[in-house]
Amino acid sequence: MAEQNDELRRLRREKEDLLEENQQLRRENGALVKEQTSLRERVSFLESLVERLEARLAILEKTTGSGKGDAPKHPKGGSGKCKRGSKRRGRPPGHPGTSFQVPGPVDEVRELGLDGCPHCEGDLTEWRDHQDHIVVDIEIRRVVRNFRHERGYCPHCRQTVRAPCAPDEPPRGHLGLGVLALIAELKTQAGVPYGKLSKLLRSWEIPISTGGLSGCMQRMAEWLTATYDQLKTRVRDAAVTHADETSWPVDGRLWWTWMFEGRTDGEPPATVYVTEPTRSAEVPKAVLGEDYGGVLTSDFYAAYDGIGYERQTCWAHLLREAKSIAASGHADAVRLCRTLGRLYQDAKIIDDAREMLTSDQLHAEIRKLEQRVHRLCRERSSHSDTARIQKRLQKYFATLFVFLQDPNVEPTNNAGERAIRPFVVARKMSGGSRSPEGARGHAVIFSCFRSLVNDGRSFADLLMGTMTDVSDRKSLASVLES
Repeated sequence: MAEQNDELRRLRREKEDLLEENQQLRRENGALVKEQTSLRERVSFLESLVERLEARLAILEKTTGSGKGDAPKHPKGGSGKCKRGSKRRGRPPGHPGTSFQVPGPVDEVRELGLDGCPHCEGDLTEWRDHQDHIVVDIEIRRVVRNFRHERGYCPHCRQTVRAPCAPDEPPRGHLGLGVLALIAELKTQAGVPYGKLSKLLRSWEIPISTGGLSGCMQRMAEWLTATYDQLKTRVRDAAVTHADETSWPVDGRLWWTWMFEGRTDGEPPATVYVTEPTRSAEVPKAVLGEDYGGVLTSDFYAAYDGIGYERQTCWAHLLREAKSIAASGHADAVRLCRTLGRLYQDAKIIDDAREMLTSDQLHAEIRKLEQRVHRLCRERSSHSDTARIQKRLQKYFATLFVFLQDPNVEPTNNAGERAIRPFVVARKMSGGSRSPEGARGHAVIFSCFRSLVNDGRSFADLLMGTMTDVSDRKSLASVLES
């Protein structure tokens, strides 16, 4: 009797285990069915897109007269293929080569004669030829200029006045525009600390302390205020603005540097950096204005949520976080990462084929993508990180596919990440600023430098143009004591 009871209990436990295993298999089967449905939809879409691409390719081949037999051949002696794990140096086969290009005309020619053989000191034949060796060099020399201003007394103004400043004369200080531009470039672009800058200038017999260098940076920031305001206006008028932020210590306290890069077709990007003690939504509102009419591209930081602008959130951030939680190995996290990856790939295919699709076809494809996101959000998950990303997808659902509706919008905020990167490097090298004035001045000069690089101009030229306006404003206000 006891043996029968033990056998009955064993059979019951085995039955419970089988039931639990059956439920688990049913859940996995349901997930596989959903994944299979999603894959079938993706295959159907890709097949239809391939048909349209092949039709488009046939039209292009007929109009251009090119076909499969007209593909560029590789140079003699090379098949264009490399062994696995190796990569040829230089450009791919078929591309034109490149070499050092001499910038501008030759300023100086030095003739080097030949009296005899430099090896055996023997006599040479009557044949002579020349071989040019072009060398580009920089001459750095200190120049001390004395701007002698004529003074006179004005009986109408009842004050002593002087001649206005020269175009290349700073209104204050003893450093010229070339030195000031060098200081600004080494500080902002190369990240050279003030201490090393002071030693470098002393080697050229220009004695200046670290405090004096900081004062030079603040004076340049004051002179560039009008240019900085123009950059803000260009950002407000831009069709698309990329935004990002990073920490910037100010005298041991945590401040924040915000970056706004406005992009409009046919114009170079305009970049504005703003350093403030807050990371709230008031900063983007103050920079872009309450009625900004473009598209704001950013990450998922909550400060951008309540502004009210049309917005595209960054797919790179979303995929990166999905990949990080999928590393845990949880089935829900892995499935979420794969689904988001396929969604983004399909969205990019639609973006690339935008010109081939009619407006109705484009909106239909966008609705299909949105339905797939809805199904992904409705799936229940016991994994906390997976559930968190599902909630994020629900919250930012309207900002995921804006780039498919506007060709000027990018699906990622990579442009913003690249624009904020120089400030991150400067923070790691310098540790921030010692005063709020220095931090804000640093942001002004950084903004001008970034926009000048986009425009293809130099900082010295910008200072030259700025000095004209500053000198005109201050020429009559420069009252000298009699």
